Amino acid sequence: MVWEALAGDDQNVRLRIGVLIGYLHERASGRRVGTWDGAVSWLSNVLVEHAREPFHAIVTTAQKEGAPYVLCDDDLETTNKYWQVIRTRPVRRTAAGYAAAFRGLIGAARRVVIVEPVFDPQERRFTLALEAIASLDPIASGQVTPCLIVRMDERTPTADELERRCRLYLPRHLGPNTSLDILFAEQKSGGERLHNRFIVTDVASVLLGDSIDEGRPGETNDIALLDEEHHRGRLAAYGNADQAFNVVRRLRLTGVVPWSGS
Repeated sequence: MVWEALAGDDQNVRLRIGVLIGYLHERASGRRVGTWDGAVSWLSNVLVEHAREPFHAIVTTAQKEGAPYVLCDDDLETTNKYWQVIRTRPVRRTAAGYAAAFRGLIGAARRVVIVEPVFDPQERRFTLALEAIASLDPIASGQVTPCLIVRMDERTPTADELERRCRLYLPRHLGPNTSLDILFAEQKSGGERLHNRFIVTDVASVLLGDSIDEGRPGETNDIALLDEEHHRGRLAAYGNADQAFNVVRRLRLTGVVPWSGS
């Protein structure tokens, strides 16, 4: 339908629109699962998918059907909360809180990098948070192998000791179909400091205000969605850690049966 509407436009316009369509599909609207019933309307199909896994909002020229999250032309105002995109928010500092916050991001991703510089496999507060993230598809189904980046310096255990802890404690927190790559990385002289916490994906990236671990009851962690240019920079750095840091050691772990997760 888009190409038909552009039939009279010049080639440059069509090329720009083609890039935009690809961007929207890869970064904003692609979903891995779902069914489509050709016998009913587009909106009916979308409402079924919304019931399975909610969208933030649905934009359509059809009638609203009484749902506030279904937006028509007159609803596309900056004052409408469903037309606004919230870029920062607090999340409960629990495994379940992280899983709920990251489900949509990881569900659309083909690449996931978890940057947690002070991760300690002996600490249950870290392993529970990692287990919650690893329980999300497409990680849990084995379609995506996440990468965990951990800092190495004079204040951390040696690479041998950290590897021992990872191999001893982490497989029980991974599903039977799940693999995890771990990089132990040092800051390069004159290079980027390995300090901030991120979830970096090919779709988007979020920055966390504190460690990706469980806290005390009532505590929250702030997460912020990076803008596009910032995201691309972090993906280039953490997605190519060998160039940004000195990678001291790397290993891959796989889940075991029985798995401790539910």
